[in-house]
Amino acid sequence: MKKQYIFLIVLFIFFHIENTGGQNTRIVSCGTIKFEKKVSVKKKLIASQDKDEDNFWMEDMIKRAPNYSTEQFVMQFNPIESYYYYNKEASKESYRMWGDDDVASKNIVYKNMKTMESKSIKQFYENDFLLLDSVKQFQWKLTREFRDIAGFECRKAVTIFNDSLYVIAYYTDDITCNSGPESFGGLPGMVLGVVMPRLYTTWFATSVETICDENTIINKPMNGKKSTESALIQKINEKWGRYKKWYQSMVWNIVI
Repeated sequence: MKKQYIFLIVLFIFFHIENTGGQNTRIVSCGTIKFEKKVSVKKKLIASQDKDEDNFWMEDMIKRAPNYSTEQFVMQFNPIESYYYYNKEASKESYRMWGDDDVASKNIVYKNMKTMESKSIKQFYENDFLLLDSVKQFQWKLTREFRDIAGFECRKAVTIFNDSLYVIAYYTDDITCNSGPESFGGLPGMVLGVVMPRLYTTWFATSVETICDENTIINKPMNGKKSTESALIQKINEKWGRYKKWYQSMVWNIVI
């Protein structure tokens, strides 16, 4: 009888693991997520060349560039708010790409998914600009594809925004806050992975810490010159507008 009882317990555990796929099935309402942002540097530089420009110096830059550059970001979240920021201490010195790294590459983004308030700090060379806006809306299409990210089963969703930017996102409904890195969100749970092919850039969670207090106050960006997204795009146009493809790449850094 005792052997049968032990056998039933083992059988129950086995089927439980099989049914859950070994995934984290707890419902998480607050915590801290670490993200790694990875840029395919060579491919991005090659795609940023205008055919009609005399760009021997760009070709030299491509030869010297590493294949990839990585940076670390952190997101703190509670049931309705998130605060995403650059983790300078954990990031190695990244490769600088002719101005691009000085434009909105280390964004700080606060989102309130209840009031739909968004505050972000975006860089334009030596200046930080504070943008006050509403949370961006994305028209997501859910797929039947799934993958594991940082121990959570995530479902794939896709969208196109800003007319031509194709975005792949992976979200988990085990985390109730429906935010994500940068301006992304609006899915039925937390976005733990983003792929943007035209920016040759990905964001993936490397860890999720769930020991937290839902009532912890989430930081809001306060410092920086007040501006708007359109005003920053105009600044980019004035400085780099003659380089059409590179200009477009920096604009995309602003709008995400």
